[in-house]
Parts: sequence; structure tokens; C-alpha cells
Amino acid sequence: RDFRTSGAKKIVMAAGADLGTAKADYEKYGLAGVAPTSTDSVGVVNVVKEALASPEGDAGRVRANKLSIAASNAIAGANGAAFNLKDAQKGLIGAAGEGADPEVALAALNALAKVASADAQGALRTIIANGANSPALRVAAGHAMATALRGQAPTKETYEALLAAMGDADVGVRTAAGAALGSSKLTPEQQAEVMNKRRVE
Repeated sequence: RDFRTSGAKKIVMAAGADLGTAKADYEKYGLAGVAPTSTDSVGVVNVVKEALASPEGDAGRVRANKLSIAASNAIAGANGAAFNLKDAQKGLIGAAGEGADPEVALAALNALAKVASADAQGALRTIIANGANSPALRVAAGHAMATALRGQAPTKETYEALLAAMGDADVGVRTAAGAALGSSKLTPEQQAEVMNKRRVE
């Protein structure tokens, strides 16, 4: 009830994201969402993302963005032995998706650089291939892609997008794309094509 936080959006954690009969009491104080307990990282990120629905520039949205960034940073720094970090992937991809605040997206991509699996390559490929995105976002997506593809064969679409990104005007994007391909399992023909691309560039 502190006046300094009276306008802040409030998210409450509860087992199974269920407050039961107590929900009405919390709603009196501006409840914005109910998240599962903190060990369910994907659930926490998803609820925070839902709290971002305020109009751009709204004070509540600014605070929600900060909370989302903090959640992503917590996942990036979490101990994988204590939490099932792979469960966070869906929420992080959503937080980095089209229309996201750039700082929120960057924090989510940095977290994905630790937890991404091969299932994330489609979403990450879209970010890398979109030249309208900032180089910083595309580089971060490239780092996450390197994690997602580690020891895995990229799809044809992902391979082609990364190969094209190796010719990007931004050196950071070129380097990140090359590193992502370098971490993946390529065919001999693909390896030769990547090496030739590096020599040309």
C-alpha cells in the first residue's frame, strides 16, 4: 500500500498460478496477473509479457518492461541444476518477438543464448534475417542461434539465412552468423560453402 508503488502493476506468484478465493482481495490492489511459483520460469515470463499490454510510454508499461528484463536476466544467470531453464524458451521467444521493446527483446535473446534449443531456430532466424532490426538484436539472436544449433543440423531455411547474414553490412552480424554455423553440424558441402563465403567476405 506504499504510495510510491500504488500505480505499479502487480503480479502475484501462487502454486499453479491459482489464487483461489483470495484473488478478489488482490484485485482490489490492481492485480495485473498471477504467475506460477518462481521455479516455473516460462510461466513467470509469460505473465510478465501479458502485463506489457499498456500503451507505449505508459508508466505501467515501463515498469513491466523492467520486470520482464529482470526476469530474463535472472534466467540467464540461473543455475541450470536448480531450474528447468529449457521450459523458459517459449516465453523468452515471445518476449523477443515482433513489436517488443528493444531492451526487453535484447534481454530475452541474451537469456536464449544460454537456454535455446533447436526448436528456437525458426524464431531466431526471423530476427536475424530482418534487416529492419537493429544490429544489436540480430547479433544477440545470432548468439542464441549458436546455442540452439550446437551439434545440431540446421534446417535448410536456417542455413540459407545464416549464410546470407555472413554477407551482411554489419561486421557483428556477419561474425555472429558465422559462429552460429560454426557451432552447428554441417554437411561437407555446406562446410565448404561457408569457408568460401568467409574467404569472399
